[in-house]
Amino acid sequence: MSAPAETSVTDQSDVVLAVAASSPSADAAVAPAALGSSRRYRNVRDTVLKWSAGVHWDLVFALPILAIVALAAIAPGALTSGDPLDANPRESHLPPGPEHLAGTDLLGRDVLTRIIYGTRYSVLIGLGASTLGVLLGLLVGLGAAVGPRWLDRVISRFVDVVAAFPGLLLAMFLITFTGRGAGNLVLALGVGALPQYARLIRANAFVTLGSGYVEQAKTFGLTSRRIVWRHVLPNALGALPIMITIGLGGAIIGSSALSFLGLGPQPPAAEWGLLLAESRTYLRQAWWGAVFPGVALTSVVVAATVLGQNLQRRYERRDR
Repeated sequence: MSAPAETSVTDQSDVVLAVAASSPSADAAVAPAALGSSRRYRNVRDTVLKWSAGVHWDLVFALPILAIVALAAIAPGALTSGDPLDANPRESHLPPGPEHLAGTDLLGRDVLTRIIYGTRYSVLIGLGASTLGVLLGLLVGLGAAVGPRWLDRVISRFVDVVAAFPGLLLAMFLITFTGRGAGNLVLALGVGALPQYARLIRANAFVTLGSGYVEQAKTFGLTSRRIVWRHVLPNALGALPIMITIGLGGAIIGSSALSFLGLGPQPPAAEWGLLLAESRTYLRQAWWGAVFPGVALTSVVVAATVLGQNLQRRYERRDR
């Protein structure tokens, strides 16, 4: 009689354990919430990673710098209320502080104000030189590509002779004949940059002339002049902003280097290369007079180069 009772008790305990195992516990109730939170976290993470992968972080840093530089070149009074020529010998070589964020120079002039006003000289000279070099290269390169063979040989030999001289050395040679000044500096740097642009445009023009759609245009009876105006010239003009932007950094460095040697704008003009030249004697006593103009020069050159390289990559992808 006792065995059946034990069996019934055992069966009842198994049922209770089975029901308890099948019933939702506290951990089981928390699990779906934790799983949903983990999924939301992964979705947010994947979205952020996908967004950040499409962002050009170099442009994020370059474009604000170029925007500030453009504002300083167009309206320097919007960034500072000081006068770049306002001298106060009593405040000679003051270190950076609340009143003068970048310190003062030998004559007590505010260094930051002179850097801001010097942007107009440096950037406009570099932009003018780069633009002139590209336009001269366009004229020479297209002339060599679409002209007769003898003209191509003459132009190629001329470009080779000019390219044998370093651009900066050629600019210095031209300045000895034209004289000092911002206008002559633009002319000298533009001529010095002629060979690289002429070769690039000539090569691109030959690629265009050998393309399939130009060959098809010839079979339709289009003259050489119409082919140049309709196909070769638009392709060359489309690359001009890219070449100007890429060459801007080198032109700014060249203008600052020539100004540092005394071949550019003359004192008391506020130009970055001239600021470096004026402060080199007092570099140990007043380092800020050379460091801050150097930082400004480096930042602008790097930002312009980054923008030019991004434009070039986008242009090459479009052509493909």
